Amino acid sequence: MARPRCFTIACTPRAPFTYPNTLKALRPTRHGRPPGRGGGAHLAGRLRALDEIRRPPRIARTGRASDRRTKARDSTLEDDDMKIGIIGAGLIGGTLARRWVQLGHDVSIANSRGPETLKDVAKEMGAKAVTVQEAAKATDVIVVTIPQKAVPALPKGLFANTPKDAVIIDTGNYYPVRDGQIQALDNGQVESEWVASLIGRPVIKVFNNIFFKSLGEKGKPQGTPGRIALPVAGDSPEAKAKVLKWVEELGFDAIDAGSLADSWRQQPGTPVYTQDKDAAGVKAALAEAKRERLPEYRNASNQWLKDFLAKQG
Repeated sequence: MARPRCFTIACTPRAPFTYPNTLKALRPTRHGRPPGRGGGAHLAGRLRALDEIRRPPRIARTGRASDRRTKARDSTLEDDDMKIGIIGAGLIGGTLARRWVQLGHDVSIANSRGPETLKDVAKEMGAKAVTVQEAAKATDVIVVTIPQKAVPALPKGLFANTPKDAVIIDTGNYYPVRDGQIQALDNGQVESEWVASLIGRPVIKVFNNIFFKSLGEKGKPQGTPGRIALPVAGDSPEAKAKVLKWVEELGFDAIDAGSLADSWRQQPGTPVYTQDKDAAGVKAALAEAKRERLPEYRNASNQWLKDFLAKQG
């Protein structure tokens, strides 16, 4: 079996949507992948270690938060300061929060344990710690960046008061070794279509196929040779156009990857997953993916994670 590609981790709450108190973080290995925890006889314990991640690593930055908020942006991408709510304070959620604060946006961030547990982290990154319900009321964009197993445990009616024109982004990835078996996904339903059906709102799929360190550190100005590209999938042309622009603002070429039903092409194990390809490479990788190979992609990626965790001492 070919060695699958590395994985990204966002925020990983336990069912029923609660976190343990232990604070852990993953650091990338020399292969660019985050390590696991524990020994071969205690895989469950190491999976709980993954569940405990909520604080992202510090990302190099300069200046105070107030200075970063006023930093001039690329004139071709400049927009009114957005109000952004992030549900999930893990590696992807925390990285997005820092980057958007640096770009001058108003960012609120939430986890399942309450804003008091994020107070220091939010202050350090320049964001506001809020409840999940408050994050879901952001007027421009809400990012759902939690494991698939936590989606059904989100509060009922969470998005009932979300503005109709707010864009909801899903960054999630399904790993049965972490999430348990989810029958609908095992039966072939596209991951983000499943998320949209549970939360009752359309979503845009993006930021799921990039490692958090690449997201935080490898953004480049437009026109830079080899600039990393990210696929963006969704059904609303208006919402997708906004997200394509935001991806560019963060320093990546944005590639329209089709409808939400097409987002299987960027799920774990596919050719585009965590490969940091440029625009041409992303387009080729999306085209290379084969729907009939989805079980193979998932099984290989999931087995890689299971084996990787088992080898950690």
